[in-house]
Amino acid sequence: MKLIDFLPDSSEVIHYNIPHLPVSLEIKTLDLLSRHLLLSHWHEDIEILRVLHGSMKIMIGSEKHMLRARDCFIINSRQLHGFVRIPNETCLFQSIHIDLGIFVANKTLHLTLISPVFYRANNRYYKIAGTEARAAQLQALFDQLFRLEQERLPGYPLEMTAYLYHLLSFLYSEFHNESGASDDNDMDSLNNMVTFISRYYDKKIQLDDIARAGNMCRSRCCSFFKTYFDLTPNEFLVSYRLSISKDMLLTTDDKISHIAAACGFPHQSYFSKLFTAKYGYTPNDYRRQNIKDSPNWLGG
Repeated sequence: MKLIDFLPDSSEVIHYNIPHLPVSLEIKTLDLLSRHLLLSHWHEDIEILRVLHGSMKIMIGSEKHMLRARDCFIINSRQLHGFVRIPNETCLFQSIHIDLGIFVANKTLHLTLISPVFYRANNRYYKIAGTEARAAQLQALFDQLFRLEQERLPGYPLEMTAYLYHLLSFLYSEFHNESGASDDNDMDSLNNMVTFISRYYDKKIQLDDIARAGNMCRSRCCSFFKTYFDLTPNEFLVSYRLSISKDMLLTTDDKISHIAAACGFPHQSYFSKLFTAKYGYTPNDYRRQNIKDSPNWLGG
């Protein structure tokens, strides 16, 4: 098991272990030696946990939640959290990290289904008790994903992608039901603004441009992005550009300077600084790491 790395802002650097996919599947142990798991941290990924044996508590901000065997817990993107060990007890649990940027390539899905629900600020977490009937569906998906990871048959990331879509569909239903329906006009405005960003992210975009796409003033535009994504419009734009750049690093052999320009960053040094701050690697190191971990890397 790899130790967790943390950046100075307490964000976690995720070491993905599935070739071609920004996904990590691990079985972790929470005991006296697991000090690194006890630290409060956050990450861009959505994290899904299933307790296999024992029990533990999880901190989300200032809230504590008890998890027992077979319980599942979903931690949404950018949520500060940490694990709390139960005295004289060892807890074994499965952890799945998914970078939702994996679905950016399908812009329609990302804009209409993923962004409004998974990046909504009040969708912080979700708990499913192991005794609930709906937990069986989530546990079956865990079993299939970990089986594929263990067997690692040729082409298994393709089959794993299918199960990841099933998993995301399940989580979407849970979070969407929890947050309730949004006003149709609000969602149209939000989709228009995010669609504008997805079309013109490689160009120079101002706050006024984004607000105009949603037919609203600057302050309301900022309020919308804070409500749904817990980000400013500019932070969302930068995050979207970085997600595109990360995909280009893994699927092309383009120069870093070309990728920076293609993603709307005027200077390579500025792009590298932002990329390193978010992912914990320079663009070159990120590419090298994936070449090393993924022998069938698409860049050759």
